Amino acid sequence: MLTLTLVLAAISGISAAAATKNVLWLPLGDSITFGCMGPTIQDCHGYGKNGVGSAGYRVPLALALSEPACGGCGAAGGGYNVSTMGTLSQGPLLTPVQWHRHEGHPGWTINMVDNILNQSLATSPTPPDLITIHLGTNDCNAKTTPADMVDRMNSLLGHIMAKAPKAQVFLADVVSTGMFFQDCIVAFNLLVPGVVKAWAAKGMQAFFVPMNKATGICGAVGADHGLCGGHQIHPSAAGYPRMASAFALAITENFDDKLDDKTLA
Repeated sequence: MLTLTLVLAAISGISAAAATKNVLWLPLGDSITFGCMGPTIQDCHGYGKNGVGSAGYRVPLALALSEPACGGCGAAGGGYNVSTMGTLSQGPLLTPVQWHRHEGHPGWTINMVDNILNQSLATSPTPPDLITIHLGTNDCNAKTTPADMVDRMNSLLGHIMAKAPKAQVFLADVVSTGMFFQDCIVAFNLLVPGVVKAWAAKGMQAFFVPMNKATGICGAVGADHGLCGGHQIHPSAAGYPRMASAFALAITENFDDKLDDKTLA
């Protein structure tokens, strides 16, 4: 006969399972979202074969969102059953395959990701609950002006709102770089919070992620220099978890898991 303690434990376990939320996540970005650590696009494509790859910040972020909420420690949310969507798939062999899909395209600019949004959304029969965006590095590298970058981002966000109106969007500013286009990144980053505020005023569930301030990677000196590769373009294996942490904090503090009813039975 089951003791009262075992019965209560079983009931508690059933309740916890019933409360687990399915969260479908679409990661949008470039080589940093892909998870590159080498300096060239060719190095990036050395990952991703036969399911192997670093996955950058994506896998540690999925893990963070999957962890149970911390009762009493001030952290909200968490404990989600996370799966991802996108036209690409790659990640470390020992991590869940459901975390591997994404839209992180090495060398791509904001408008290039915008141009394949229909294909991205078609990779799942249901729209995403969560969209993260880290884009702009390649736009700056191509000498695009920050004002034009804002126009491109507004186009992308407009298409997201039209095609996935219930998605909650977390837009990060851009990590620093040690390259010649750092001034462009600084100027663009100053404009990103205003972009988010404007779309939130239009009814989008949009949130700003202060990625640059939170990470301190790429172009850093001293103890933080190793958080980015020697080329100071892509984070290192030690740097990507900082990106995951910045996204995770913003998401767990702001994500509204009551906007849908997708729970695990």
